[in-house]
This record gives sequence, structure tokens and C-alpha cells, in this order.
Amino acid sequence: MSEGTRFYAQDAAPIRYQVVSSSPHSGPYEPDNIMYDEPDNTSSRWSSAHQVSGKQWLILRLESTVVLRKLKNKHPCSMKELRVYGGLTQEHMTELLHTNVKLDASPETFSLRHTNRSGHTFPCRFVKIVPLAAHGASFNISIWHIAFSGVKDEEAVARIMKSYDEHREETVMRHILRHLRQRRLLTPLQSILDRTAIDFEHPVVTKLHAAVVVEGDWTQAEAVMKSLSLENCFNDYLRLSPPRILWSYLGGPCESSPVGRAGHAMCIDSSKRTVYVHGGWDGTKCLDDFWSYDIDSEKWSNISVSTSQDKNGPVARSCHGMVFDSVNGTIYLLGRLDSEGAQSELDSTSTSGQAGHTNGEPAPNGSSHGMSDTTSPCSEFYRYHTRGVDAGTWQLLTFDTTTLGGPPLIFDTQMLIDEQSQIVYVIGGRLVDAADKPPRYSGIYSYDIRASKWKAHDLADNSRAPLRSGHCAAFDPWLRSIFVFGGQREDKHLGDMFTYDICTNTVSVMYTDGTQTHTKAFGRKSVIDFDLKEIYSFGGLQQGSTEDEMQVLETCSIYRYDTRPGVWLPSTPYRPPVVDNRRRDVEEPAARFAHELVYDSGTKTAYLLGGNPGQSFVAPPREPNDDSAQDSVRLGDFWNMRIVRLTKDDVLRQATFHIRCQQFRELCLTGQSSVKTLEFLQTNVSTVVNHEDPAEEKLFRSLLMHLLDISDGQEEAPAANDTVKPASPERWTSSLDDVIARHHQDPRETADPLEPAGQATSAHLFAQRNQLFESLLKFLDETVQQPGGSLLDLVDTSSSGL
Repeated sequence: MSEGTRFYAQDAAPIRYQVVSSSPHSGPYEPDNIMYDEPDNTSSRWSSAHQVSGKQWLILRLESTVVLRKLKNKHPCSMKELRVYGGLTQEHMTELLHTNVKLDASPETFSLRHTNRSGHTFPCRFVKIVPLAAHGASFNISIWHIAFSGVKDEEAVARIMKSYDEHREETVMRHILRHLRQRRLLTPLQSILDRTAIDFEHPVVTKLHAAVVVEGDWTQAEAVMKSLSLENCFNDYLRLSPPRILWSYLGGPCESSPVGRAGHAMCIDSSKRTVYVHGGWDGTKCLDDFWSYDIDSEKWSNISVSTSQDKNGPVARSCHGMVFDSVNGTIYLLGRLDSEGAQSELDSTSTSGQAGHTNGEPAPNGSSHGMSDTTSPCSEFYRYHTRGVDAGTWQLLTFDTTTLGGPPLIFDTQMLIDEQSQIVYVIGGRLVDAADKPPRYSGIYSYDIRASKWKAHDLADNSRAPLRSGHCAAFDPWLRSIFVFGGQREDKHLGDMFTYDICTNTVSVMYTDGTQTHTKAFGRKSVIDFDLKEIYSFGGLQQGSTEDEMQVLETCSIYRYDTRPGVWLPSTPYRPPVVDNRRRDVEEPAARFAHELVYDSGTKTAYLLGGNPGQSFVAPPREPNDDSAQDSVRLGDFWNMRIVRLTKDDVLRQATFHIRCQQFRELCLTGQSSVKTLEFLQTNVSTVVNHEDPAEEKLFRSLLMHLLDISDGQEEAPAANDTVKPASPERWTSSLDDVIARHHQDPRETADPLEPAGQATSAHLFAQRNQLFESLLKFLDETVQQPGGSLLDLVDTSSSGL
């Protein structure tokens, strides 16, 4: 944390500003209007002259140099999306905010970024606002009033400014040092280091450069990488490396396991290593069977053929919720759609209108909305005991939860449990009520297990947490927060995420619709690992390329929320290592939605069962020319999923592979026999190659071709370096290499006096080694190595200035 941030304990003060320039405006709606807070004056706003998104802008000069903290948009505004930039000058600004703006009369306040990646606070004097999109495609963008707040105390800002200037000075000097070392100017590099107290890089990284670039000591280079591993310098690379998904097939439907289904409910008892499954839709009817799966013995047990026949047991249903309370060994069950009076109208991807009804299972139909005319639409609430004297029995806690302040009858909801506080949460879901057009959605309810009481949570700002169904929800007991994302509302697929703080009853937006790469979908399922601050999401149904097309997803995405607003990471299948030159086939579940996913946090393993494959799965017809099988097929396959992550040993293997590749290239140039170099390739290089990695496999094969070229006497192709050559002699370029070649000797052609005597290398070999060193730096934390980027990128191609 930088020195300046300690001043932020004080309350932020309002910041005055002036509009210094803008893009053209429309009629009397001048830019200066945004400085005045006049909500009753319809002319007191700025409006763009054009409707071209991203081409409008306003530049504001603040009253003094300040540290911005907040931006407030206080009145209705047709602006849907905007970016905000800030800096000390108009020419050099950095992005402070990228967000969406809601379309209503409520004021909005946005936090502005005021620290850089290294944690140093930076001041601002100018702000640039760039509207990107309007809520209506045929309307010009309007802004009524914008206000800023921040730290403007002169003494505080002066200290922040001093600290920031020192940071900039040190950063520039570190870039210069990097540039000198890349140009083989080791003597001036060392002279600067001797005269200053600049922390250029970790001392072990300096040893790595000496071993790789200066001395070509490959044994020492490998030893230094091991030292860096012991110093825990690979953490950033390990954290940011895309995780790999390892699926294992546990079996399919048979007489001793659940039949294919979707819209079922599932929960897990991690302490007893048991998975429970109830109900669902098999393509023709709702189910009421009840199963358990013993993870250790890998066997299913049928607890009940029909819970509707059990005393106090639930009737057949789908699209309901179920959670397990490990403290008391009980299961809670709520919500339903049943098959009386329902037709499977929607099933998957046939039409977009029907696909908006449910999580994939029986669509509401007629006057009963999935209920028969004789069935009372009451919201029953059940508890099942797995331990103690009541083990194996159902208890009907409430015939209708609405009579006790609980949720109405809903489906496509999410149930979570806070075991520490003994509270069950019911998040969202669609009401089973055919009379409502458009449909209605449930909010957030909680059930206190100890007090046997329901509570409705009225949010202060529902607009930031729109009600929905078919969404995902996950609870982090350490943060005391519930994450809600995705789903649908009427015919709209949602792509936002918000958190609900159960202690303060407040909502915080993690990201708005369209600002993350995560796919908008409903019918996805997710689980959380709160120790790792990760959410795993699989499958779902999303809008296709046309309005009438729906697409079933097969991807597994991982969301990391250790920093705000978090980030979705792509995942790739884990490919087991090659054994005896034989590759194992990779197993993966088919695309689906309306499946179920549970997570064992102790073993870091997720379990997936069933689902609706939509049109991505082809089932054999029951009879010749019978197409009904395709409409009714439901999956019954059972899988487990583990996240395979890189380890420090994996990083060391990759680094060793790159080091030995360069060692092999140089062996080819020493005049040793082809037999010895080939033996080195087979015994030293091949043993550290991941042959399942296409990039490593390609590089390894290129080494053999390199040996053959050398053996045939062909000239070695020059390696790529860090400069760009012109495409032709006539093309103008400001490349430093060309300037040096025309006027001066390239310093990389001559050994530096600090290089060991008798170990001078050619410029070509120096470039190869330097490229290897740069590639090894990608494994290291940013805090221990030289700065990234190049000084050449700071030179403006249109002038000689910066």
C-alpha cells in the first residue's frame, strides 16, 4: 500500500470542476449543464449531437490536483455504459472506471480507481468521460448531472504527489536499466546500480541472468530456478495459469442407479461422503424416487421408490431445491413443478419463447401453470433425517410457507445453507401462478432452523439485484456473502453478478451485464470453494446466433473473486501424461442444462448427475421413424470433477525444458558429433517435455530438424530478437537496430568488459540467450523481476518526442 492511501480515513470532500472541451452537443444541451444539479429543469443536461457509440466525450478540469474517490450520477440518464479516465494532463490519462448505468431516477455512486497495479496512489487534475452506449438505440446520449468527491487536502495531496513522483522516477530508471542490459551494455548498467539505491530486481534473478545470458552455465541456471522456487517466486504464475478440468465417469443409469432425469435436486453430506438425489423429470413425467450414493464404495442405494408413498414425504416434482445440514444430518426440500397438467413444451432449444419458462423441465401450461386443477398451489417445506432416532423419516415442516412469512410456491430457485448460523436461504425462483403475465419472481427468504421462523429480506435497492430464475447462487461463510449470477427474467438472459451481504442486508454489484466474458445463460449449475475463493460453473442454455435458436453449453468456467470485481477464467481438459508412449483418451460429459452439481470441499471434488442435453445429444429412436425419443431423452450419467492446477514442480519442469533446448542448440554449434547431440536430446531434453502440450511437442520436434539442418551444413536461421526489422529497404522505420546499423556499431556485437574473459559470444547467440532469459521471467512474480515493456514503445512514431 502506498503512503498516500493512509489519508483516506478522512471523509471525501466534494470536488468542483469545469468543462474544458467536448464532442459536439445537440441544440441547447451544452456540456456545462452537467455541473448544475437541477432535476426539475429538463434543459439542464448535456446531449450528444450524434448517436455513434464511443465517439462522444467530455474533458473536465478539476479545481485542483486531487485524489478522486467517487463519481455520482444523480438523475435519469439515457447513457447505458461509460468509461471514465483521469490523469494529471489531458494527454496522459488512465482508465478509472468502466461500468453500466441504470435507467431510473435513483442516484448512483461509483468508486473510481485511484491506485496503480503496484498499489501506488495517483492524483488527478483532468477527467475524461466517454459514453459508450445508450439505453435506446434511436436516442442521443444524455447526461444530467455528475459530481465528484475525493481527497483535496493540500498537505495530503502534496505527500501523495511526492510519493507518486518518486515511484515514477524509480520506474523510469528501472526501464533504462532493463534497456541497457538487453543491449549488452553491462558496464553502464553496473555503474548506475553502484551510484543509486534502486531495487532493480531480486538478487537471485540477477544470478539467473548471469548464468543464462553472460556465462551460458546451464547447470547453474537450473539450480537458480530451483532457488527461486524455494523463494516462492512462482506464485503469480501458478495463480493465473488456466486451470485444467479432470472429469471421471462414474457410471450411467441402470436398475441399481437413478434413471435419466433433469430438473432434479441433489445435495451432499461431505462428512459421510454421501450424495443424495430426489425427483426430477424423465422426459414424460415427474419423479419422486430418492437415492443416495456412497462415494467410497461407489454404489447407489434406493432410499425410496416413491416418497409420495412415504409418511409425510414429498410428491413427485422437478425444478425444486435441496440442501444438506451437516450439523444435524438433515435435508431441507422446497419448491416444485409437478407433471399434472403440464406438457414438455419447451424442452431445450426449439424456440426462444418457450425456453424462457423453466430450467428445462416441464413448462407451465394452461390455467394451472404446471399444477393440476385439483392441486393446491401450496409451498410445502420438508425435512429429511439421515441420523439419529428419526433417521430415514420425512417431516412436513410447513404445508404452506407463505402462511409463516416464507416464499410462495416457486421453481427454478436456489437453496443455500449457513451451517454456522443454522439458517437456510432461498434465492429467487419463478412463482407458480399462471395468472401472472408477465411472470413474477421471488426474492430472498431465510429460514431460521433453531427458531423455526421464516423471514423475507427486503433489499434497499432491488434495481441492483433484479429478481430472476434459473440462476446460480453460492455462499461464502467467511465473507458472509451470497453470490448470485446469470439466469433469466422473462425473455431476457442475465449476465451480471451481485453479492448479498447477510449481515448488513445490502447488495453489491460485482459486475454488470456485458462487462465480463462469462456467457449469459440459465440452467447452469455452480458450486463454490470458499477456501480458494473460486466458483465453478458448468453447462447451461444460452441464446444462439438467432432469436429463435438456443444453444446448450458444455463448458466449465471458473470465477476467482479474491480481488474485485473478480475474473472468469477459461478452463481446458486435463490430459494425463503419456505412459509407455500411449495416450489416454480424455473423457468429458456432454453439453447439458437442468443438471445438478454438488461439491465436496474436503476432497475438492464436484459431482455431476443427469440433465437435459437438448439438441446436442442424439438418442436412438424407440421405434423406426419415431422421433419422440429425441424429445424425451434425459441424461443419467454420473461424473466427478477435479481441478488440476500447476505446481512448482510443473513450473520447474517447463523452465528446465526451455533451458535444455538452448543448451542443445549451442551443443549443435560446438562441433560435437551428431550422435552425442542426439543422445543429449533423447536423455536430457525428452525427459522434461510434456508431449501432451502441443507447443512443447512442436518445439521439441523442431530441435531434431535443427540438428538435421546443422548436420547437412545448412546455415542456422537467425533467432527472433526484441526488435522489428523493416519489411523492405524502402519502407521507413524508426527501429533502433536500423539506426545503429546505419550510424554506429551495435553494442551487442561486442563483448562488454564485465563479461568473463574467453567467453564472449556472438550477437546472434547473445540474442538467443537473452530471449531465453525473457521467457524464464514469465514464470516469476512481477515484484521480483525487471519491469515489463520496452523503452522503444515510448517513442512516438510521428515525432521525435515521447
